[in-house]
Amino acid sequence: MGKTPEISVLMSVYNGKLYLREAIMSVLHQSFTDFEFIIVNDGSTDESSSIIAEFKDARIVLIENHSNRGLIFSLNKGISVSRGKYIARMDADDRCAPNRLAAQYEFMEANPQIGLTGSDYINFSDTFSQHCYTLKKSGIIKAWLLFTTSICHPSVMMRSETIRMHNLAYDDAFRYVEDYELWTRFAMHSELENLGAPLLFYRHHEAQVSQVSRNEQLRASKEIQRSYLARMGFHFEEAELELHNFISSGKSVQSIQLLAEILSWLNQLRLQNGSIKAFDESDFAYVLGRIFYDICGNTNLGWKAFSFWNSAELKKK
Repeated sequence: MGKTPEISVLMSVYNGKLYLREAIMSVLHQSFTDFEFIIVNDGSTDESSSIIAEFKDARIVLIENHSNRGLIFSLNKGISVSRGKYIARMDADDRCAPNRLAAQYEFMEANPQIGLTGSDYINFSDTFSQHCYTLKKSGIIKAWLLFTTSICHPSVMMRSETIRMHNLAYDDAFRYVEDYELWTRFAMHSELENLGAPLLFYRHHEAQVSQVSRNEQLRASKEIQRSYLARMGFHFEEAELELHNFISSGKSVQSIQLLAEILSWLNQLRLQNGSIKAFDESDFAYVLGRIFYDICGNTNLGWKAFSFWNSAELKKK
């Protein structure tokens, strides 16, 4: 097997011929070179296999699924054979910045309490490019997980020791939000941070989440939120969980009554946190304030929503 690499880069491919060559090259041309590159070819029926075969780099470890088993199966299979101190995720339609592995490796080495780090990223297509900013502080990231994730999945580097010590793996019950669910379990065992530099180019294209998949995302997210709220010590009724899931759905608020119900629930969370100390109070206040600010900005209520937000204690500072 040779020398144990410091990093295992993990990528699953299913019919990825359009952008696969570009993705592979962005990994092989990293300034940090001490890695193995685990590529799981998940039963591709296009030219993905021949594209992978073009690269003769000894760092590539190719795993062939004889049929299409899905992303979650493939990632867990890749993790099970990985040898690196760290596991860096990568998708077959994205690109790494040339210093991505170096920057994340140096950060993880200097911060042993961090079990997982992501980064800012460039969301791009053939027609646009946008710097997407992530939350940075671990306490804020963990509190934000009550509603959704602020960690870009293919930008992540994970500490292998944390994964194996706590038997962490992707859960097939949470297809389309498998990363969000895993991060909530990571959060129970280590700190999570994002680096401010955009280390990943995240490709936006039409093959991404469909409306059918979006409905499945919302259903699965509700169960993630149920579990994470309970693990952190919060108490809630089913109707409150429904409201909580609505808050994270991105749907527009259509009435002042619903806005008032949302504000009441967020205030309940704030009061509960004051007792159970699940999160630093300052971090939690920031998260709740920002969530409410975003909710008030996503309505058809105009100045009514602004006035409601302006008079609320949770007003974003």
